[in-house]
Amino acid sequence: MIDIYEPAFFQDDVFDTMEGYNLMNEEGEYVLFLRGTSDGDAFAIIGMYQGKYDISTSKLARQAQNGEKYQDVADLEYFGDNVKHFNERKQEVLKKYK
Repeated sequence: MIDIYEPAFFQDDVFDTMEGYNLMNEEGEYVLFLRGTSDGDAFAIIGMYQGKYDISTSKLARQAQNGEKYQDVADLEYFGDNVKHFNERKQEVLKKYK
C-alpha cells in the first residue's frame, strides 16, 4: 500500500477542490501518474486532473452546472472546466491500460 496526497478535502461540511479534482473512492480502479513528495513517505498526483483516471468505468466526465451540490456530482470523476481535455486523456488511458 502507498499513501497518496489528493488535492481536495472536506472542511466543515464544505468540499474544497483544486481545478475540479474529485477524490478517489474504494470502488474505483485507477491509473495514477505520481511524483514523490518532499517527506518521502507519500506520493502526489501529477497535475490537478491529468494524473488520475478511473478505469473501472468508461463513463466520461460532464460539465458540472453552477449550483450543483457535491452530493449531486460526487459520482463524477472530474468536474472542472477542462472536461474536453480530461475526456480525451481518459480515452487514451482506457485504450492503453484497460
